Amino acid sequence: MVLLYNPLYNFYIWQLKEYRLDRVRSHFKIPRNRYILLSQFNFLNLSNFKYPKFSLRIIFSLILLVVIYYHMFFCLLELLFFLFSGLIDVFSLILGVLVILNLTNFIIVFLITFFFNLVLAPIKSFWILLAKNKLEKYREQLKIIAITGSYAKTSTKEILAWLLSKKYNILKTPLNW
Repeated sequence: MVLLYNPLYNFYIWQLKEYRLDRVRSHFKIPRNRYILLSQFNFLNLSNFKYPKFSLRIIFSLILLVVIYYHMFFCLLELLFFLFSGLIDVFSLILGVLVILNLTNFIIVFLITFFFNLVLAPIKSFWILLAKNKLEKYREQLKIIAITGSYAKTSTKEILAWLLSKKYNILKTPLNW
């Protein structure tokens, strides 16, 4: 259970911080968030169970995680069996491998996220370029309104869209982004 929970929580943090290393680092500068990260090593603490919204990226990441765990499990088991074959029983060896997998899950999730960032960066750049080209094509006909601030951006957007829709054709983002 813990081997599933901890990586899901780590993927949740990466997704929450939009897969950006600078934002994840800032997140863990806050003492409470550092404590939550360190509490992953407590096998009985499942009180903060959060999981990412499932997307193709998360599904492929989880598939890759399972493949990595599978290979690591048997490689570590073989290594520990070779090193400690006469000293401890097989159950203890398996438990040791599971502890090692749990301790390394944050690093494995980081590497998987880094891999997908490298793979998806050109695709993201392409979509941004398409969007810029489309905006440029209709630049003369569009009036763009950007709403910034800390609070009430979505409600301001909705009210403004409702007011302007009485006189103009409007287009707004569907959610709060």
